[in-house]
Amino acid sequence: MICLSLGCPLFAQKEPEKRPSGQTLATATINVSPYSPGIFTLSGDGHGRARAEDAAGFALTDSHLAVPGSVVSISATGLGQTVPPAVTGQIPATPLTTAVTPLVFVAGQKATGVLAQLSSTSFGVYKVTFTVPAAIGPGEQPLFLQIGAYSSNLASIPVQGALGPMPPTADSVTPASGSGSNQTFSAVYSDPNGTQDLAWTQLLFAVAPNGGGQPFCFVHYDRAGNGLWLYGDGGFFVGPVTPGTVSAGLKNSACAVNTSATTITQFGSALTLNARVAFKTGFAGPKNIYLRAYDRSEQDTGWLHRGTVDVNNPTPPILAVSPPSGAGSAQIFTANYPDAPGFIGLSLGWAQMLFAVATDGGGQPFCFVHYDRAGNGLWLYGDSGFFLGPVTPGVSSNLLQNSSCSIDTAATTAGSVSGALELRLSVFFGQTMAGARNIYLRTLSPIGLDTGFLPAGTWTSTVTAGDHPAPI
Repeated sequence: MICLSLGCPLFAQKEPEKRPSGQTLATATINVSPYSPGIFTLSGDGHGRARAEDAAGFALTDSHLAVPGSVVSISATGLGQTVPPAVTGQIPATPLTTAVTPLVFVAGQKATGVLAQLSSTSFGVYKVTFTVPAAIGPGEQPLFLQIGAYSSNLASIPVQGALGPMPPTADSVTPASGSGSNQTFSAVYSDPNGTQDLAWTQLLFAVAPNGGGQPFCFVHYDRAGNGLWLYGDGGFFVGPVTPGTVSAGLKNSACAVNTSATTITQFGSALTLNARVAFKTGFAGPKNIYLRAYDRSEQDTGWLHRGTVDVNNPTPPILAVSPPSGAGSAQIFTANYPDAPGFIGLSLGWAQMLFAVATDGGGQPFCFVHYDRAGNGLWLYGDSGFFLGPVTPGVSSNLLQNSSCSIDTAATTAGSVSGALELRLSVFFGQTMAGARNIYLRTLSPIGLDTGFLPAGTWTSTVTAGDHPAPI
Protein backbone atom coordinates (compact mmCIF):
# COMPACT_ATOMS: atom_id res chain seq x y z
CA MET A 1 0.00 0.00 0.00
CA ILE A 2 1.28 3.46 -0.90
CA CYS A 3 0.32 6.57 1.07
CA LEU A 4 0.52 9.66 -1.10
CA SER A 5 1.05 13.12 0.28
CA LEU A 6 -1.64 15.72 -0.33
CA GLY A 7 1.20 17.77 -1.77
CA CYS A 8 2.13 15.29 -4.50
CA PRO A 9 2.45 16.83 -8.01
CA LEU A 10 -0.31 15.82 -10.35
CA PHE A 11 0.33 13.11 -12.96
CA ALA A 12 3.74 12.28 -11.44
CA GLN A 13 5.77 9.62 -13.26
CA LYS A 14 8.33 7.43 -11.56
CA GLU A 15 11.47 6.82 -13.63
CA PRO A 16 13.30 3.45 -13.77
CA GLU A 17 15.29 2.90 -10.61
CA LYS A 18 18.70 1.22 -10.65
CA ARG A 19 20.28 -0.51 -7.70
CA PRO A 20 24.07 -0.35 -7.07
CA SER A 21 24.44 -3.78 -8.66
CA GLY A 22 23.17 -2.30 -11.87
CA GLN A 23 19.91 -4.21 -11.81
CA THR A 24 17.00 -2.22 -13.23
CA LEU A 25 13.69 -2.56 -11.40
CA ALA A 26 10.26 -2.49 -13.02
CA THR A 27 8.72 0.94 -13.26
CA ALA A 28 5.18 2.21 -13.16
CA THR A 29 3.52 5.48 -13.99
CA ILE A 30 1.10 6.77 -11.35
CA ASN A 31 -1.45 9.37 -12.32
CA VAL A 32 -2.26 11.40 -9.24
CA SER A 33 -5.69 13.08 -9.34
CA PRO A 34 -6.39 16.21 -7.32
CA TYR A 35 -9.58 14.59 -5.96
CA SER A 36 -11.06 11.15 -5.61
CA PRO A 37 -14.30 11.73 -3.70
CA GLY A 38 -15.89 8.80 -1.91
CA ILE A 39 -18.75 8.43 0.56
CA PHE A 40 -18.44 6.01 3.47
CA THR A 41 -21.44 3.66 3.69
CA LEU A 42 -22.80 1.48 6.46
CA SER A 43 -22.09 -1.64 4.41
CA GLY A 44 -18.40 -0.72 4.13
CA ASP A 45 -18.30 -1.44 0.42
CA GLY A 46 -19.33 1.98 -0.89
CA HIS A 47 -22.87 0.90 -1.69
CA GLY A 48 -26.17 1.60 0.03
CA ARG A 49 -26.89 3.95 2.90
CA ALA A 50 -24.30 6.57 3.81
CA ARG A 51 -22.87 6.95 7.28
CA ALA A 52 -24.90 10.02 8.15
CA GLU A 53 -26.16 11.89 11.20
CA ASP A 54 -28.33 14.90 12.01
CA ALA A 55 -27.18 18.17 13.54
CA ALA A 56 -27.55 16.76 17.05
CA GLY A 57 -25.25 13.85 16.25
CA PHE A 58 -27.95 11.16 16.02
CA ALA A 59 -27.42 8.60 13.28
CA LEU A 60 -29.96 8.50 10.46
CA THR A 61 -31.89 5.23 10.65
CA ASP A 62 -35.21 3.78 9.57
CA SER A 63 -36.76 5.26 12.72
CA HIS A 64 -34.84 8.53 12.63
CA LEU A 65 -35.07 10.05 9.17
CA ALA A 66 -33.50 13.13 7.63
CA VAL A 67 -35.91 16.05 7.61
CA PRO A 68 -36.06 18.23 4.46
CA GLY A 69 -34.56 21.60 5.27
CA SER A 70 -32.51 20.20 8.17
CA VAL A 71 -28.73 19.88 8.47
CA VAL A 72 -27.13 16.48 7.85
CA SER A 73 -23.51 15.31 7.90
CA ILE A 74 -21.86 12.41 6.06
CA SER A 75 -18.37 10.91 6.18
CA ALA A 76 -16.30 11.09 3.00
CA THR A 77 -12.76 10.77 1.66
CA GLY A 78 -10.65 12.03 -1.23
CA LEU A 79 -11.68 15.70 -1.11
CA GLY A 80 -8.19 17.10 -1.59
CA GLN A 81 -6.08 19.67 0.15
CA THR A 82 -7.23 21.89 2.99
CA VAL A 83 -6.66 25.44 4.12
CA PRO A 84 -4.21 25.60 5.75
CA PRO A 85 -2.61 22.51 4.21
CA ALA A 86 -2.76 19.37 6.30
CA VAL A 87 0.49 17.77 7.43
CA THR A 88 1.08 14.48 5.67
CA GLY A 89 0.64 11.45 7.92
CA GLN A 90 -0.90 13.39 10.79
CA ILE A 91 -4.41 13.95 12.04
CA PRO A 92 -4.96 17.71 12.39
CA ALA A 93 -5.48 19.13 15.87
CA THR A 94 -8.65 20.88 14.68
CA PRO A 95 -10.90 20.26 11.65
CA LEU A 96 -9.49 21.84 8.46
CA THR A 97 -11.78 23.17 5.73
CA THR A 98 -11.17 21.94 2.18
CA ALA A 99 -9.62 24.31 -0.34
CA VAL A 100 -12.47 23.53 -2.74
CA THR A 101 -15.99 22.93 -1.48
CA PRO A 102 -17.64 19.87 -3.05
CA LEU A 103 -21.15 19.88 -4.44
CA VAL A 104 -23.71 17.63 -2.74
CA PHE A 105 -26.64 16.22 -4.69
CA VAL A 106 -29.63 14.58 -2.99
CA ALA A 107 -32.24 13.01 -5.27
CA GLY A 108 -30.80 15.07 -8.12
CA GLN A 109 -31.17 18.37 -6.23
CA LYS A 110 -28.15 20.41 -5.19
CA ALA A 111 -27.88 20.85 -1.43
CA THR A 112 -27.03 24.19 0.14
CA GLY A 113 -24.91 25.20 3.12
CA VAL A 114 -22.15 22.73 2.25
CA LEU A 115 -19.08 22.63 4.50
CA ALA A 116 -16.35 20.01 4.07
CA GLN A 117 -13.66 19.59 6.73
CA LEU A 118 -10.85 17.14 7.31
CA SER A 119 -11.57 15.33 10.56
CA SER A 120 -9.52 15.95 13.69
CA THR A 121 -10.42 12.51 15.07
CA SER A 122 -10.05 10.08 12.13
CA PHE A 123 -7.20 9.75 9.63
CA GLY A 124 -8.12 10.77 6.09
CA VAL A 125 -11.82 11.24 6.83
CA TYR A 126 -13.75 14.36 5.83
CA LYS A 127 -17.02 15.47 7.41
CA VAL A 128 -19.37 16.97 4.83
CA THR A 129 -22.24 18.98 6.29
CA PHE A 130 -25.14 20.23 4.19
CA THR A 131 -28.81 21.20 4.26
CA VAL A 132 -31.20 18.64 2.80
CA PRO A 133 -33.21 20.22 -0.07
CA ALA A 134 -36.59 21.36 1.26
CA ALA A 135 -38.66 20.01 -1.65
CA ILE A 136 -37.30 16.50 -1.57
CA GLY A 137 -39.66 13.52 -1.44
CA PRO A 138 -39.83 10.80 1.20
CA GLY A 139 -37.93 7.52 1.16
CA GLU A 140 -34.37 6.34 0.54
CA GLN A 141 -32.90 9.11 -1.60
CA PRO A 142 -29.71 8.87 -3.72
CA LEU A 143 -26.74 10.96 -2.70
CA PHE A 144 -23.37 11.73 -4.31
CA LEU A 145 -20.57 14.30 -4.19
CA GLN A 146 -18.99 16.20 -7.04
CA ILE A 147 -15.79 18.18 -6.88
CA GLY A 148 -14.40 19.56 -10.12
CA ALA A 149 -14.71 16.86 -12.77
CA TYR A 150 -14.75 14.08 -10.20
CA SER A 151 -17.82 12.36 -8.77
CA SER A 152 -18.16 10.02 -5.81
CA ASN A 153 -19.85 6.70 -5.49
CA LEU A 154 -23.64 6.72 -5.29
CA ALA A 155 -24.94 6.33 -1.73
CA SER A 156 -28.27 7.19 -0.06
CA ILE A 157 -29.89 8.69 3.03
CA PRO A 158 -33.38 8.01 4.49
CA VAL A 159 -35.61 11.07 4.12
CA GLN A 160 -38.87 11.84 5.82
CA GLY A 161 -40.43 13.85 3.06
CA ALA A 162 -41.37 17.44 2.45
CA LEU A 163 -44.37 17.37 4.78
CA GLY A 164 -42.04 17.90 7.72
CA PRO A 165 -41.52 15.85 10.87
CA MET A 166 -44.22 13.33 11.63
CA PRO A 167 -45.85 13.90 15.03
CA PRO A 168 -45.42 11.62 18.04
CA THR A 169 -48.20 9.40 19.34
CA ALA A 170 -49.36 8.39 22.83
CA ASP A 171 -50.27 4.79 22.15
CA SER A 172 -51.40 2.77 25.14
CA VAL A 173 -51.20 2.05 28.84
CA THR A 174 -51.10 -1.33 30.57
CA PRO A 175 -53.18 -2.14 32.52
CA ALA A 176 -55.85 -0.10 30.78
CA SER A 177 -58.41 -0.97 33.46
CA GLY A 178 -58.60 -2.46 36.92
CA SER A 179 -58.22 -1.35 40.51
CA GLY A 180 -55.55 -1.01 43.16
CA SER A 181 -53.56 1.37 45.31
CA ASN A 182 -49.98 0.54 44.27
CA GLN A 183 -49.22 -0.55 40.73
CA THR A 184 -46.86 -0.28 37.75
CA PHE A 185 -48.40 1.41 34.72
CA SER A 186 -46.62 0.85 31.39
CA ALA A 187 -47.30 3.80 29.11
CA VAL A 188 -46.13 3.51 25.49
CA TYR A 189 -45.28 6.52 23.33
CA SER A 190 -43.98 6.48 19.74
CA ASP A 191 -42.19 8.89 17.44
CA PRO A 192 -41.71 8.03 13.73
CA ASN A 193 -38.52 10.08 13.84
CA GLY A 194 -37.05 7.91 16.61
CA THR A 195 -37.37 8.09 20.38
CA GLN A 196 -34.52 10.61 20.49
CA ASP A 197 -36.93 13.05 18.83
CA LEU A 198 -39.23 12.94 21.88
CA ALA A 199 -38.81 15.90 24.23
CA TRP A 200 -41.06 14.61 27.01
CA THR A 201 -43.94 12.30 27.87
CA GLN A 202 -46.65 12.55 30.53
CA LEU A 203 -49.01 10.29 32.47
CA LEU A 204 -52.10 11.68 34.22
CA PHE A 205 -54.60 10.07 36.59
CA ALA A 206 -57.62 12.37 36.92
CA VAL A 207 -61.37 12.63 36.36
CA ALA A 208 -60.69 15.02 33.44
CA PRO A 209 -57.64 16.32 31.50
CA ASN A 210 -57.85 19.61 33.39
CA GLY A 211 -58.21 17.86 36.75
CA GLY A 212 -61.96 18.41 36.92
CA GLY A 213 -61.63 20.33 40.16
CA GLN A 214 -60.54 17.20 41.99
CA PRO A 215 -57.16 15.83 43.13
CA PHE A 216 -55.00 14.33 40.38
CA CYS A 217 -51.71 12.51 39.95
CA PHE A 218 -49.55 14.00 37.16
CA VAL A 219 -46.23 12.36 36.19
CA HIS A 220 -43.78 13.97 33.74
CA TYR A 221 -40.73 12.31 32.12
CA ASP A 222 -38.04 14.47 30.52
CA ARG A 223 -36.42 12.19 27.94
CA ALA A 224 -33.38 14.35 27.18
CA GLY A 225 -32.55 14.78 30.86
CA ASN A 226 -33.73 11.28 31.86
CA GLY A 227 -35.61 12.81 34.79
CA LEU A 228 -38.93 12.05 36.46
CA TRP A 229 -41.10 14.85 37.82
CA LEU A 230 -44.40 14.97 39.73
CA TYR A 231 -46.82 17.88 39.89
CA GLY A 232 -46.83 18.96 43.53
CA ASP A 233 -49.46 20.38 45.85
CA GLY A 234 -47.78 23.78 45.62
CA GLY A 235 -48.59 24.14 41.92
CA PHE A 236 -45.08 23.32 40.70
CA PHE A 237 -43.37 20.18 39.45
CA VAL A 238 -41.03 18.53 41.95
CA GLY A 239 -37.95 16.68 40.71
CA PRO A 240 -36.08 15.56 38.78
CA VAL A 241 -35.25 12.04 39.95
CA THR A 242 -33.49 9.55 37.70
CA PRO A 243 -35.53 6.37 37.07
CA GLY A 244 -34.18 3.50 39.16
CA THR A 245 -32.98 5.80 41.95
CA VAL A 246 -34.33 5.40 45.48
CA SER A 247 -36.05 8.64 46.44
CA ALA A 248 -39.15 9.83 48.27
CA GLY A 249 -39.04 13.23 46.60
CA LEU A 250 -41.86 12.68 44.12
CA LYS A 251 -44.96 12.84 46.30
CA ASN A 252 -48.06 14.95 46.84
CA SER A 253 -51.39 14.53 48.61
CA ALA A 254 -52.74 12.24 45.86
CA CYS A 255 -49.88 9.90 45.01
CA ALA A 256 -46.17 9.15 45.08
CA VAL A 257 -43.84 7.73 42.44
CA ASN A 258 -41.68 4.78 43.47
CA THR A 259 -38.68 5.96 41.46
CA SER A 260 -36.55 2.93 42.35
CA ALA A 261 -39.08 0.63 40.66
CA THR A 262 -39.76 2.98 37.71
CA THR A 263 -37.94 2.22 34.46
CA ILE A 264 -37.68 3.54 30.91
CA THR A 265 -37.26 1.30 27.87
CA GLN A 266 -36.61 2.46 24.32
CA PHE A 267 -36.82 0.24 21.26
CA GLY A 268 -36.98 1.55 17.72
CA SER A 269 -39.52 4.34 17.63
CA ALA A 270 -41.25 3.36 20.91
CA LEU A 271 -40.55 4.60 24.43
CA THR A 272 -42.17 2.88 27.40
CA LEU A 273 -42.52 4.57 30.78
CA ASN A 274 -42.98 1.87 33.44
CA ALA A 275 -44.16 4.08 36.30
CA ARG A 276 -44.68 2.54 39.73
CA VAL A 277 -47.33 4.70 41.38
CA ALA A 278 -48.55 4.56 44.98
CA PHE A 279 -51.94 6.22 45.47
CA LYS A 280 -52.80 7.80 48.80
CA THR A 281 -55.77 7.80 51.15
CA GLY A 282 -58.35 10.27 49.93
CA PHE A 283 -57.61 9.76 46.23
CA ALA A 284 -59.84 6.69 46.03
CA GLY A 285 -62.44 6.37 43.29
CA PRO A 286 -62.57 5.95 39.51
CA LYS A 287 -59.94 7.88 37.56
CA ASN A 288 -59.18 8.19 33.87
CA ILE A 289 -55.67 7.56 32.57
CA TYR A 290 -54.40 10.12 30.06
CA LEU A 291 -51.19 10.08 28.04
CA ARG A 292 -49.41 12.93 26.27
CA ALA A 293 -46.20 13.28 24.20
CA TYR A 294 -44.25 16.24 22.84
CA ASP A 295 -41.36 16.18 20.36
CA ARG A 296 -38.38 18.40 19.54
CA SER A 297 -40.32 20.00 16.68
CA GLU A 298 -42.90 21.19 19.24
CA GLN A 299 -45.56 18.77 18.02
CA ASP A 300 -47.94 17.91 20.85
CA THR A 301 -50.38 15.00 21.00
CA GLY A 302 -52.47 16.73 23.64
CA TRP A 303 -54.13 14.62 26.34
CA LEU A 304 -55.39 11.26 25.02
CA HIS A 305 -57.64 9.00 27.10
CA ARG A 306 -56.07 5.54 27.20
CA GLY A 307 -57.60 3.77 30.21
CA THR A 308 -59.29 3.86 33.59
CA VAL A 309 -58.37 2.76 37.11
CA ASP A 310 -60.50 2.41 40.21
CA VAL A 311 -58.16 3.72 42.89
CA ASN A 312 -58.36 2.03 46.28
CA ASN A 313 -57.20 3.48 49.55
CA PRO A 314 -53.85 1.93 50.53
CA THR A 315 -53.88 -0.90 53.05
CA PRO A 316 -52.37 0.30 56.35
CA PRO A 317 -49.16 -1.48 57.34
CA ILE A 318 -49.28 -3.92 60.24
CA LEU A 319 -47.67 -2.23 63.23
CA ALA A 320 -46.57 -4.47 66.07
CA VAL A 321 -45.12 -4.04 69.55
CA SER A 322 -43.37 -6.52 71.85
CA PRO A 323 -44.37 -7.35 74.44
CA PRO A 324 -47.97 -6.80 73.32
CA SER A 325 -49.21 -7.05 76.90
CA GLY A 326 -48.02 -7.27 80.46
CA ALA A 327 -47.57 -5.28 83.62
CA GLY A 328 -44.83 -3.41 85.43
CA SER A 329 -43.46 0.01 86.24
CA ALA A 330 -40.68 -0.11 83.62
CA GLN A 331 -40.26 -1.92 80.33
CA ILE A 332 -38.39 -1.88 77.00
CA PHE A 333 -41.00 -1.93 74.23
CA THR A 334 -39.88 -2.96 70.72
CA ALA A 335 -42.13 -1.54 68.02
CA ASN A 336 -41.91 -2.33 64.29
CA TYR A 337 -43.07 0.11 61.63
CA PRO A 338 -42.81 -1.48 58.14
CA ASP A 339 -41.45 0.73 55.36
CA ALA A 340 -43.45 1.21 52.18
CA PRO A 341 -42.21 -0.93 49.24
CA GLY A 342 -39.58 0.98 47.29
CA PHE A 343 -38.83 3.32 50.17
CA ILE A 344 -37.12 0.96 52.61
CA GLY A 345 -34.59 2.45 54.98
CA LEU A 346 -35.12 6.09 54.02
CA SER A 347 -34.48 8.52 56.87
CA LEU A 348 -37.76 10.32 56.37
CA GLY A 349 -41.09 10.42 58.20
CA TRP A 350 -41.70 9.62 61.85
CA ALA A 351 -43.03 7.03 64.30
CA GLN A 352 -45.02 7.38 67.49
CA MET A 353 -45.94 5.26 70.53
CA LEU A 354 -48.80 6.23 72.83
CA PHE A 355 -49.80 4.71 76.18
CA ALA A 356 -53.34 5.91 76.93
CA VAL A 357 -56.91 4.78 77.54
CA ALA A 358 -57.89 6.29 74.16
CA THR A 359 -56.16 7.87 71.17
CA ASP A 360 -57.18 11.34 72.38
CA GLY A 361 -55.99 10.61 75.91
CA GLY A 362 -59.48 9.89 77.20
CA GLY A 363 -59.19 12.63 79.82
CA GLN A 364 -56.60 10.61 81.76
CA PRO A 365 -52.79 10.81 82.00
CA PHE A 366 -50.92 9.41 79.01
CA CYS A 367 -47.35 8.86 77.82
CA PHE A 368 -46.73 10.01 74.22
CA VAL A 369 -43.36 9.43 72.50
CA HIS A 370 -42.40 10.72 69.06
CA TYR A 371 -39.37 9.61 66.98
CA ASP A 372 -38.26 11.78 64.05
CA ARG A 373 -36.47 9.57 61.48
CA ALA A 374 -34.98 12.46 59.51
CA GLY A 375 -33.41 14.06 62.57
CA ASN A 376 -32.89 10.81 64.52
CA GLY A 377 -34.44 12.48 67.53
CA LEU A 378 -36.69 11.35 70.39
CA TRP A 379 -39.38 13.63 71.78
CA LEU A 380 -41.81 13.30 74.71
CA TYR A 381 -45.09 15.18 75.09
CA GLY A 382 -44.65 17.30 78.24
CA ASP A 383 -47.00 18.45 80.95
CA SER A 384 -46.99 21.98 79.50
CA GLY A 385 -48.57 20.81 76.24
CA PHE A 386 -45.39 20.88 74.15
CA PHE A 387 -42.98 18.20 73.07
CA LEU A 388 -39.68 17.95 74.95
CA GLY A 389 -36.55 17.11 72.99
CA PRO A 390 -34.96 16.10 70.81
CA VAL A 391 -32.55 13.54 72.26
CA THR A 392 -30.60 11.12 70.09
CA PRO A 393 -31.32 7.44 70.89
CA GLY A 394 -28.42 5.94 72.82
CA VAL A 395 -27.43 9.26 74.39
CA SER A 396 -27.92 9.62 78.16
CA SER A 397 -30.30 12.46 79.09
CA ASN A 398 -32.95 13.30 81.72
CA LEU A 399 -34.75 15.73 79.39
CA LEU A 400 -37.56 13.39 78.38
CA GLN A 401 -39.70 13.10 81.50
CA ASN A 402 -43.08 14.35 82.69
CA SER A 403 -45.55 13.44 85.44
CA SER A 404 -46.68 10.34 83.53
CA CYS A 405 -43.46 8.74 82.36
CA SER A 406 -39.80 9.14 81.53
CA ILE A 407 -37.62 7.75 78.73
CA ASP A 408 -34.26 6.16 79.36
CA THR A 409 -32.72 7.54 76.18
CA ALA A 410 -29.40 5.78 76.76
CA ALA A 411 -31.17 2.40 76.63
CA THR A 412 -33.33 3.36 73.67
CA THR A 413 -32.38 2.51 70.07
CA ALA A 414 -33.85 3.14 66.62
CA GLY A 415 -32.83 1.76 63.24
CA SER A 416 -33.84 -0.03 60.06
CA VAL A 417 -34.22 -3.79 60.47
CA SER A 418 -35.51 -6.16 57.76
CA GLY A 419 -37.41 -3.49 55.85
CA ALA A 420 -38.91 -1.82 58.90
CA LEU A 421 -38.08 0.83 61.46
CA GLU A 422 -37.41 -0.82 64.79
CA LEU A 423 -37.82 1.43 67.82
CA ARG A 424 -36.69 -0.08 71.17
CA LEU A 425 -38.10 2.30 73.74
CA SER A 426 -37.13 2.12 77.41
CA VAL A 427 -40.05 3.55 79.43
CA PHE A 428 -40.51 4.23 83.16
CA PHE A 429 -44.09 4.94 84.23
CA GLY A 430 -45.07 7.46 86.91
CA GLN A 431 -47.67 7.11 89.67
CA THR A 432 -50.32 8.96 87.65
CA MET A 433 -50.17 6.16 85.05
CA ALA A 434 -51.16 3.43 87.49
CA GLY A 435 -53.63 1.05 85.91
CA ALA A 436 -54.34 -0.31 82.43
CA ARG A 437 -53.43 1.55 79.26
CA ASN A 438 -53.70 0.72 75.59
CA ILE A 439 -50.58 0.82 73.42
CA TYR A 440 -51.11 2.69 70.17
CA LEU A 441 -48.64 2.94 67.30
CA ARG A 442 -48.62 5.46 64.48
CA THR A 443 -46.27 6.27 61.62
CA LEU A 444 -45.88 8.70 58.75
CA SER A 445 -44.09 7.00 55.85
CA PRO A 446 -41.41 8.69 53.70
CA ILE A 447 -44.08 9.32 51.04
CA GLY A 448 -46.49 10.92 53.50
CA LEU A 449 -48.87 8.03 54.28
CA ASP A 450 -50.21 8.47 57.83
CA THR A 451 -51.56 5.33 59.49
CA GLY A 452 -53.27 7.20 62.30
CA PHE A 453 -53.15 5.62 65.75
CA LEU A 454 -53.54 1.83 65.54
CA PRO A 455 -54.04 -0.39 68.63
CA ALA A 456 -51.07 -2.70 69.13
CA GLY A 457 -51.35 -3.96 72.70
CA THR A 458 -52.11 -3.23 76.37
CA TRP A 459 -50.02 -2.54 79.44
CA THR A 460 -50.84 -2.22 83.11
CA SER A 461 -48.62 0.10 85.08
CA THR A 462 -47.95 -1.19 88.60
CA VAL A 463 -46.47 2.04 89.94
CA THR A 464 -47.06 2.50 93.68
CA ALA A 465 -46.89 5.56 95.88
CA GLY A 466 -43.37 6.87 96.15
CA ASP A 467 -42.25 5.59 92.75
CA HIS A 468 -40.73 8.28 90.54
CA PRO A 469 -40.90 8.24 86.76
CA ALA A 470 -37.16 8.30 86.12
CA PRO A 471 -34.62 5.77 84.83
CA ILE A 472 -33.23 3.47 87.50
